[in-house]
Amino acid sequence: MNSIKWGLVSRVVLIGLLIIICITYFTRDRLGGVNEIDPALLAEPVQVAIPNPEPIRFTIDKYAYNLTPSHFYEISGLIVSKKDYSWLSIYRRNKALPVDLCMIWGGNVASDSFKNGDVKFWQGMRFCNFQYGPGVAFNQQQLSNNHLLIDNDYVNGIVKDFNVGDQIKITGKLVTVSAINVGEREHDPTYFGMKSSTTRTDTGAGACEVIYVEGVELIKKGNGISAILFKYAIILFILVILANIVNFFRIRR
Repeated sequence: MNSIKWGLVSRVVLIGLLIIICITYFTRDRLGGVNEIDPALLAEPVQVAIPNPEPIRFTIDKYAYNLTPSHFYEISGLIVSKKDYSWLSIYRRNKALPVDLCMIWGGNVASDSFKNGDVKFWQGMRFCNFQYGPGVAFNQQQLSNNHLLIDNDYVNGIVKDFNVGDQIKITGKLVTVSAINVGEREHDPTYFGMKSSTTRTDTGAGACEVIYVEGVELIKKGNGISAILFKYAIILFILVILANIVNFFRIRR
């Protein structure tokens, strides 16, 4: 294929991929299209105290973590908001705490209240925010913001592929975190700590669950086609750009 034809084809492909990316960016996180709630999501999270907890220790990206578990924990829920704090982050501590998932369960999924246009969810600064209008049946005690503490690449990969609208199960332990910076400080503090909430009735700072993740399961994919199209359209878009760069320098030679 000569350079003129290649240029024309690549422009058409890039425009097409850009359109797909723009459309699926919004449709991949739609809650309105979520149907067929799995019965597992109707149950409350399972929490069992650990009588004689053994500390959990590991080092990730020059932070030495010392975790004190308090409870075995299992939650099945619907993801209503997801925040990836590892994306372009300058903070090394986000390597072990890459993702926060805001999840609902129980009556909040049984009533389909999450589909109401007056119900909104969003995240930032490690908080999950929500609002709902008058007359909406929404139980604030059946929502939680979950800080996922992960030291397993396989589990991390699965979590990174989760999207809003997915029905999932997480198993692990609620923990208190003590972390020491064993490298150069850079943008990170010498020490930081976190303590998990152990009740669903609290609100505000300190109300989030800090879960040392030992297992994850995708129960049912939401907006699966849009999520797949978005992911691979971005990959193809980057590959076509790289191919254009290579072709440009090949012609210049």
